[in-house]
Amino acid sequence: MRIRVSKKDVSELRAELVVCFAYEGDKQPAGVKHAGLRKALAAEMKAEQFTGQPTDFVFWNTDGKFASSRFAVIGLGPRTETPGEAIRQGAARAARAAARFSSKSFALGLPPRSDGDGGAEVRAAIEGAVLGGYHFERHLTDKTRKIVKPRSLEVSLDDKGRGMSKASRLGQIGSRAVCLARDLVNEAPSRMNPTAFAREAK
Repeated sequence: MRIRVSKKDVSELRAELVVCFAYEGDKQPAGVKHAGLRKALAAEMKAEQFTGQPTDFVFWNTDGKFASSRFAVIGLGPRTETPGEAIRQGAARAARAAARFSSKSFALGLPPRSDGDGGAEVRAAIEGAVLGGYHFERHLTDKTRKIVKPRSLEVSLDDKGRGMSKASRLGQIGSRAVCLARDLVNEAPSRMNPTAFAREAK
């Protein structure tokens, strides 16, 4: 999956599914600058009795009004001093939603950090998105059972801090390493024998 980090507003993101987030008690999605989009999503949140809990989802089809045709708002739970884990879990749910809609591309609009340093959130978002989209399908022969996986991810955060490229790189390295470990565990013992395991380790 191709991954990039940008500072675009959520309304400018071009993807088959764009996901933004809201904390518990929020009446509108966090970090959406475009007033029209923010108002429309807030109206959907109110109509669906969205409270910001981690189980809360709201979907909205734009009918061509914005760069993306479909938006979602995902709850993150209570706001904390270190929101990285909430972002990771939210991004994982976003990846599963993208797969459910057979979206070949999706984007995440992250809430702004009060201290202006969102590197930890960028890393957490990438880790969550990659791991949330993980499926072991190596030996599936029935193509109808295979999930359409997104080919690209854009993570957007309006942040003046440095180190976003490093955060993105670390997020990709860590999540891909976990996916490799999952592949090794999920592989059949007859295939992942000591010789094959040693070859993978090498």
